[in-house]
Amino acid sequence: MMKLEDLAGIQMLDGVDYGAVMHPDPDNNYSGHADVNCLRVRLCGVIYVFKEDPDDGYRSHLSTVTIDDPMRYPIKNMLPMTLVDCKVRDDNPILEIYDRANGKLIIEVGTNRGDSYYPSCVMNWNPENLHLNGGNET
Repeated sequence: MMKLEDLAGIQMLDGVDYGAVMHPDPDNNYSGHADVNCLRVRLCGVIYVFKEDPDDGYRSHLSTVTIDDPMRYPIKNMLPMTLVDCKVRDDNPILEIYDRANGKLIIEVGTNRGDSYYPSCVMNWNPENLHLNGGNET
């Protein structure tokens, strides 16, 4: 199983998709599925998929990290190649991705307060912080 720590280091980002996807939900008597937040990030040509696990509605956390087949599920929102620095927080299992040109945080994904009674899934995508979008001030 892949861990957030496996993605730490300098990478090349060139695509991000953010939205909702269908997730099996046996408690949903209507369809058996529920919409969950999903962040797909392409780093060094590999598409990593981060899905929220809604748990019981009050608590949520990051589900497992998986890899998508780029031929079947290509990234729709491609970006010019951007050199990024990926770090995992010490206090929470959250992956932070920084634009190396300006040092700004552009993506964070993981579980906040993972050891508490009310953990929450974190999925933040801040394209305005990309140096390509004018986020040059540090």
